[in-house]
Amino acid sequence: MYKQIFYHTIDLLQKAAVSYYQERLCSLVVFGSVAKDCFSPESDVDVLLVLETMTTRYETYTEFFEQVETKLPKGIQISPIFKSKETLTVRNRWLWNNQFLVLYDKHRYFEHFLEELHNFEKDHIKYHKKPVPYFELEGFP
Repeated sequence: MYKQIFYHTIDLLQKAAVSYYQERLCSLVVFGSVAKDCFSPESDVDVLLVLETMTTRYETYTEFFEQVETKLPKGIQISPIFKSKETLTVRNRWLWNNQFLVLYDKHRYFEHFLEELHNFEKDHIKYHKKPVPYFELEGFP
């Protein structure tokens, strides 16, 4: 039952974000436990919003809370990360070894970014599971 509530909230999030940001929104992407479909009722929804341009960090988060998150049902925490097209980079470690659920992708921007990320991971990142999971960078400029 809780998964239906999460998916309904994600659907409303997609509609509210696209409606508010309009042409400023490049991509809207869920990642983390929800994208992996291994979330619990206590999970949050990790979401990446890639915008054409951004104002200050404070203004960006305030704008999201006032114009998007207030349109969603209470009870599920939304944890947004904002990047502009200029600041989204394959060197953002939280993107490595992750799964993504793309909700909106203007001009296939995030699809192309994922190809670049995959190539970067293949060429430069070695993932070790033991003794403790960690990443090793190889040939990293």
